[in-house]
Amino acid sequence: MSLKFIHCADLHLDSPMRGLGTTDPEIAATIRDASRRAFERLIDVALEENVAFVVVAGDLFDGDWDDLATGLWTIRQLRRLEARRVPVFISLGNHDLQNKTLPKLTWPKNVKIFSDKKPETFLYPDDLPRLLDGAPKRVRKTAARPVANFENTLFGDLSETALSSFDGAPERVALTGQSFRAQFCPENLAENFPSAVPNAFNIGVLHTDVSGDGAASRYAPTSLETLNSKRYNYWALGHVHRRQTLQTAPAWVGYPGVLQGRHIREPEPKGFYVVEIENGALVDAPRFVAVDSLRWFALELNLTQVASEEELRDRFLDAARSIIDEAEERFAAVRLSLVGRTEWHRELTQRRARQTLGETFRAWALELGDALWLEEIELKTTSPRPATLGETGILGDLAADFERKIAELSARLAASEKTQPAEPQTLEEAERPFADLEKRVGAYWRELGIDLDDPATLRRWREEAREILIDAFNDAE
Repeated sequence: MSLKFIHCADLHLDSPMRGLGTTDPEIAATIRDASRRAFERLIDVALEENVAFVVVAGDLFDGDWDDLATGLWTIRQLRRLEARRVPVFISLGNHDLQNKTLPKLTWPKNVKIFSDKKPETFLYPDDLPRLLDGAPKRVRKTAARPVANFENTLFGDLSETALSSFDGAPERVALTGQSFRAQFCPENLAENFPSAVPNAFNIGVLHTDVSGDGAASRYAPTSLETLNSKRYNYWALGHVHRRQTLQTAPAWVGYPGVLQGRHIREPEPKGFYVVEIENGALVDAPRFVAVDSLRWFALELNLTQVASEEELRDRFLDAARSIIDEAEERFAAVRLSLVGRTEWHRELTQRRARQTLGETFRAWALELGDALWLEEIELKTTSPRPATLGETGILGDLAADFERKIAELSARLAASEKTQPAEPQTLEEAERPFADLEKRVGAYWRELGIDLDDPATLRRWREEAREILIDAFNDAE
């Protein structure tokens, strides 16, 4: 008889989306509620697929929030599982330990939070009565007999009499986990996990950074060698926000990733794993189920060959339609980057200075309905190089001189930061090697929002220094 369970992690249910600013109330609500919608869908799938239990490998919550609303909402969702007698096993992670509301919550009976003192083992279904009903533990006895062919088990070096056939009997599962006791955990918690329980499918539940024993990590660092030494069948891990399979044998080890992407650095489909076991082994690889309601995309639009605003609109809309298709009926949050050498550079730069750059693109996006929203627009274009510009002559010499001075200043600032990292040298404290140039084109630079007293501005514009200077002199003429 097969059994299914859900492996999820890094839900961050109380985490705000980062870097977002919108005055549209509907868009704001869609963004704000994305993580909740993903968790609701997880509960739906658990009930639809009749899973035996749900495993949460850390970071149910996020940060130092002290608002109980999200905690109470989460409990209501977990009670949907309690009504069907589906247990939920939670190993708290580093973000959970920052949360101020966690100690104030009264969890439903079906929720088991692993101890932060030492690893705990829960036997399924043996310990269910004690968890759900408060009844004394009842151990299901299983007759031990030799197993002729059990290639998928991790216990091949144990005596055959220590194993039992799973045929025709409910699956027996041993879940072992431990929670963080503080926000940072430099100890290798996995080292203290007990060896696998015989005659059971063994699952390790841990929020961890699998980067090597003794690694410079504050998040329970461990290694595959340590995990494999416990001879478990499956390691349900959390902490890494990208879906990863670290190993398929002798044990399956991996991360399901974050449940809902929260910013541009968390693109791609997000969700959880549905895992099926039968006769003490995985039926197949864990099945990924995407439940994100909002998906992040980075769109780079090259304007090098764009000759008109109509062509610019068409290129943008074509790319936007492709993203909407890729989003699979989810709300698409898009960061648009405009790149390339183009005649549009000066016009776009001026629009950015007037803070109107996004208006045109957002108006075009509305032509496609409410499926796509431009989270940010980055201007990375440069001016086309005039055909008459040579490497010699006064303009070429000035451009080269400007580049040299910018490079020298950047090197001087970098050296200053190495010697005084807490108080980097500013331009007021350094020689101003291009003051003469600023007298001629400083007004134009300021119009473009370029602050020559800001070291960060110099670094940001260094790659385009030549093009900026060309624009400045053309404008002065």
